[in-house]
Amino acid sequence: MSNISTIIDKIRQVVPTISGFSGKAELYNPYSVEDNNINDLKDGWGLAVLDSSLSDLGEFCFHQESRQFKILLTKRTIRLETDVVALHTDSKALLEDAKNLAVRFVNPDQLGIDSNINKIDFIGNSGIEFFKVGKFNYLVTETIFGIDITENI
Repeated sequence: MSNISTIIDKIRQVVPTISGFSGKAELYNPYSVEDNNINDLKDGWGLAVLDSSLSDLGEFCFHQESRQFKILLTKRTIRLETDVVALHTDSKALLEDAKNLAVRFVNPDQLGIDSNINKIDFIGNSGIEFFKVGKFNYLVTETIFGIDITENI
């Protein structure tokens, strides 16, 4: 199994163990949030694999790949015209989850993956966006990480 497969599997294994994540559902399509089951969107997360770049092979037949990963967090929210508190409360809860995720992922040792990960960079958070699926209102945020991986060829 390649290092990229190991990393994806490990991320999917570690996320549910992060504080506040044990009750979250994993989204089956993190590439198109609206395509997921509304029950999973109520309090969900999903892993999407993004762009990468490769370094030179070098004389020892290995290369370093810098790969970006996006973890989406979703939360159903109740929107009332006369009450903004619920929307802000849900927004804050989603941001706390994103913070817990970032704290856990900035150190390769926290993931429990071997030395083929050279470093993990927190690239950023998208902020919070609002979307609707059917009659339900949701919030979503995206946390993006860069992971430098060494692969033997």
